[in-house]
Amino acid sequence: MYFKKYDIIREQTMTTIRLQLQQAGGLMFLILAPVLAYAGDDFAWAPITSADWAVAPDSSRGGMHAIMIFEKIISNDRGFEKGKFYLEVYRRIKVFTPEGRSFAEVSLPYVRKKEEIEELNARTVLPGGKEINLDEDQIHESEAVKTEDVRIMQKSFSFPGVTDGSILEYRYVQRSSSPHNNWYIEKTIPLLHGEFTWKFINRVSNPY
Repeated sequence: MYFKKYDIIREQTMTTIRLQLQQAGGLMFLILAPVLAYAGDDFAWAPITSADWAVAPDSSRGGMHAIMIFEKIISNDRGFEKGKFYLEVYRRIKVFTPEGRSFAEVSLPYVRKKEEIEELNARTVLPGGKEINLDEDQIHESEAVKTEDVRIMQKSFSFPGVTDGSILEYRYVQRSSSPHNNWYIEKTIPLLHGEFTWKFINRVSNPY
């Protein structure tokens, strides 16, 4: 059983709505969820819980090698008046096998002159709790695609010190000239929990 709940918070000229993807009884449900508070722009890694460490391979859902514990996305239109929109992405993945370590290789594409990848952070947390942070000089930038009309760049990195049973997590902000309204919930590995938070400018009165 699941319950649909929602709340909308006004922050001066901004409204915040949050969608959550939750698993129950082997099924996934998308619900409007309560927004209790917004932490602001300061980022900190979320605590890794005992439930995160207890996540095990799930062959029935294609999660033998790795599972995405959560994906949290914030689409923020705070720069609307200047034509700037921000997408904050935070993912946590647990790897189980050498094959699962392929998820330790990450590439983040963006369109040059229209988008930028900022505030990129990543870390490996070993089963014993040791943390290995990604250094800035381990992030590489290269050209992925070039045509007459567009030039697609990418920032890529490899998680350091990955072993079977490690938890990998990374976070970045994508700045662009257009809003981010899409959330793709289908992944190549199972996603256990997802959140999409949209902070947008109040341009019309809110009926709620």
